[in-house]
Amino acid sequence: MKLHRINDVETLCNVSTVQNKVYLHQETVLNNIAKNLMQPLPQDCAELFSQLTEQVKTAPPDSANEAVYQAGVLLFLAGYGEAAYQTFLKLLSGELRLSKASSLIRQLESSILPSLCYGLGIPYPATPNQEALNLQELTDLIFQNERQNRSMLLLDRFSVADLNLPPAIAKFVPPPPPIKAKFTDEYIQQMLGRSEQLHQGEISLFMQDAFRKLQVLSKNNQFTEALKLVDIYEQVCQVWQVETKDWISETVKIIAIDLCFRNGEENQAKEYLLNWWITSSRDTLSINTLVGLCSATRAFLAGVLRAVMNISPMQVDEFLDSLNNRTYIPHKSFIPSVLDWQIFMEAWNEKLFAGKLAENIESYSDWFSEAVSQKKCGKQGASVAEILELEHRLGKTLPPSYKNFLLYSNGWVILNEYCTLLGTKDVDWFYTLNQEWVDVWHGIERDEVDDETYFLYGRHQDPCHIRTRYMKTALQISTDEDGYVYLLNPMVIDEQGEWEAWDFGNKIAGAYRYRTFWDMMQAVYKRSFRDDK
Repeated sequence: MKLHRINDVETLCNVSTVQNKVYLHQETVLNNIAKNLMQPLPQDCAELFSQLTEQVKTAPPDSANEAVYQAGVLLFLAGYGEAAYQTFLKLLSGELRLSKASSLIRQLESSILPSLCYGLGIPYPATPNQEALNLQELTDLIFQNERQNRSMLLLDRFSVADLNLPPAIAKFVPPPPPIKAKFTDEYIQQMLGRSEQLHQGEISLFMQDAFRKLQVLSKNNQFTEALKLVDIYEQVCQVWQVETKDWISETVKIIAIDLCFRNGEENQAKEYLLNWWITSSRDTLSINTLVGLCSATRAFLAGVLRAVMNISPMQVDEFLDSLNNRTYIPHKSFIPSVLDWQIFMEAWNEKLFAGKLAENIESYSDWFSEAVSQKKCGKQGASVAEILELEHRLGKTLPPSYKNFLLYSNGWVILNEYCTLLGTKDVDWFYTLNQEWVDVWHGIERDEVDDETYFLYGRHQDPCHIRTRYMKTALQISTDEDGYVYLLNPMVIDEQGEWEAWDFGNKIAGAYRYRTFWDMMQAVYKRSFRDDK
């Protein structure tokens, strides 16, 4: 079934309701940004670290500081604590200083830098949103963070009571199923015996029950019983060849690490920590959770992961040298030619039909039969006359990167999911095509965004920081599907005539903004195919 845009006006009655929706979503949005900033890390990080070093040498500041942040995290995890501290200091001042609006600074302030300073035994320096802390103040903060991290680990996500939902919402949430498994020897042997009488649903139920039982034992400080249950959980996963990168298994691994440290079994804890690195997805959320546990921080800084991460001291020295002697030369925005668009979009087309569409080809065939049958999303390029006619109708000169795209292909049938880039006859002002949608957003009072906050590009921008008045003058260049649309903003134009580009959506409560249409398309491509091999 085709996904149509859900214009929130249909379901939300007034501006204040939309406003509440925006603020309720903001924390979730920031968590999603964090996930996107650092994709799951490879087990061997040597190649990635070298790539980050090269990015630091050549990238503009708002891209280089992303690389610096990620390199700092890798240095921390690999046990190069002093080098990590030097790296993070670069993000607090100078050319690579992070804006107070950057989601990276929030990640740095909330977990990474406090834990690093605590592990190194040094005071916490002043950051944009946090005053400097002496060692005692830092220790108090670290213990508070650890308690919060542990509470989140032991939160029963199946229980309304634990989730502390408002009564008006909680009454619609069904109660969690009771923990049926008694974990008797007979029951455990049945699970470990790979009995043909058991089906996948029973295995999943056992894993869920074991996870919830583990949380109860951990809350009650029953360390020995809890660790026995961790062993049983792992054995069942191994016997039934269960993938252990789901959120339950990831949480079990981290709980096991914490339990061993708390129970004084440091060597076992380090073995679990090493196993976590080898077998988990190594995502941002897991890393931040572990860094928020004091004993895990000390193990990282002691080098428990250094060998498996494979970042050498020579690489560290090269990175710090590049960071301290960076001589970036600003350059003008790249304007892609028609040939550049052809090469890029043909690669997009090939990946689309090889991966994204292959699994759901029948669904796409219903709506884009010609494109699917021909395996071609591009169209015949627009003529110069057609582009001039569009510019005359709009009363604006279009940005050169977008004009060259239209010369290559006058629209694009399937960009990602069901979104289509419009051709010259259908492109129009956002307000003309979606007045009601624009009016709702324009009523949200958040246009007082200063330049430092607004002109923050890159993946660590907060999409909530937009100037809603720009929507009335934005150009809609795509269909609007499921509350998302692509826009060009003529109110922000660079010296080469390039317009700012918006990847705008209700569900992200704002827009990811890019300097140019080309930059936006590059980002959409990477996001669309990041999971493809």
